[in-house]
Formats: sequence, structure tokens, C-alpha cells
Amino acid sequence: MAKKKREKPQRILTPHQVSRWEQQKKRQRLILMTGIFVIVSAFAIVIVGWYLGQYKPLR
Repeated sequence: MAKKKREKPQRILTPHQVSRWEQQKKRQRLILMTGIFVIVSAFAIVIVGWYLGQYKPLR
């Protein structure tokens, strides 16, 4: 027979814990968006450099 999984008791968060969790979530979202912006910017610089240096002079 399979073992029955024990139900985890629902966690009750204090207002301080909720506030800290929201701050961490906001900080993580900011870091993620900054990282995406840096990657997209670097990709755009490479594409523009290729376009101006290789593609445009041929036309």
C-alpha cells in the first residue's frame, strides 16, 4: 500500500513577514527586468553594429 502524504499545515504569516516577502518579490522583479534590459541592449548594439558595418554598405 502507498503511504499517505501528510498534509502540511497552512503557514500563517505575520504582517512583518508579508511585508518582507513583498519587498523581496519587488527586488527580484527589478533585478530580473534589469538583466533582461541589459541583454536586450547588448543584442541591439551587436545588431546595429552589424547592420551599419556589413549590411548597409552593400546597398
